[in-house]
Amino acid sequence: MKSIFNCRQGEWCVLSDFFRDFINYFAQNNYKTITLDELVTIYKTKVKLPEKRIVLTFDDGRKGIIKHVMPLLEKYHFNGVVYLVSNWIGNNQMKNNEHYSDFLTDNDIKVLIDKGMQMGYHSSDHKCFNTKSCCEIIKDITLKKKDLENKIGVRLYHFSYPYGHFNKTVHQLVKENGNFISIATSDRHMRRDRFLLPRISIKNKMSINYFSRLLHKDSWIALNKIKCYHNSMMMVESSLE
Repeated sequence: MKSIFNCRQGEWCVLSDFFRDFINYFAQNNYKTITLDELVTIYKTKVKLPEKRIVLTFDDGRKGIIKHVMPLLEKYHFNGVVYLVSNWIGNNQMKNNEHYSDFLTDNDIKVLIDKGMQMGYHSSDHKCFNTKSCCEIIKDITLKKKDLENKIGVRLYHFSYPYGHFNKTVHQLVKENGNFISIATSDRHMRRDRFLLPRISIKNKMSINYFSRLLHKDSWIALNKIKCYHNSMMMVESSLE
C-alpha cells in the first residue's frame, strides 16, 4: 500500500480521520503488517505469503507521519516504511509545489527508526528519473544515497521511484547500481518480483468499501500504463513483463 500523508487539501492529502478509518479497517479484519525485509525473504525463499499480510509505505517523508500515523500504528502494533527524499528533510531545498506540508527532521527520523519503522530511499531531489542522465541516476542512488545513510545512521536497502515513473533503461540502472533488495512501483501488476513490487495508492476521498475490494487478488488487474509528462519526449512506464 502507498500513502503520502499530510494534513491539507489535495489528491494525496490523507487527513487524520480518513487515515484512522483505514487503519481501523485493517485491525478489525485481522490484517498484520510485515516489514519489507520480511517480504523480500518470502520472495527469495519462494514460500507462500501468509494471508492478510500488508506492507504500509509512506512516500516523501512528511511530518504528519510523526504526529498522526505513529500513534495509530503503535496502537495496533503495526509498522511500515518511509521512503525519504534526502534534500527535503527538515524542509530543505523543497519545490514550491511540494510545500503543502512540512517534512520530517533528522530527529523525527531517528524517533521513527527507534519505534521500528523502516527507512527507504525515494531519491535526493524527487525529480523524475526518466528525465535524468544515466550518470545522474547512478550518482543519486549511490553517492547521494550514501550521504543520507551516513546522516541517519541506517542502510537504505529499499527504493521507490519518484512519481512512480520509470522505463526499462532506468529500471535496469537502479537495479544494477543501487544495491537495493526491493524496488516499489506505483502500479498493481501482480508479479512475484521484489524489484517490481506493486502497491495500492490511498488517495483523498477513497472509500473503505472501494479500497476493501482492491485488497482481493481477483481485483488486481493491470491499470492503464502510467504516462510520464516530465520531459518533451513522453515516456511510458513499461510493464517489464
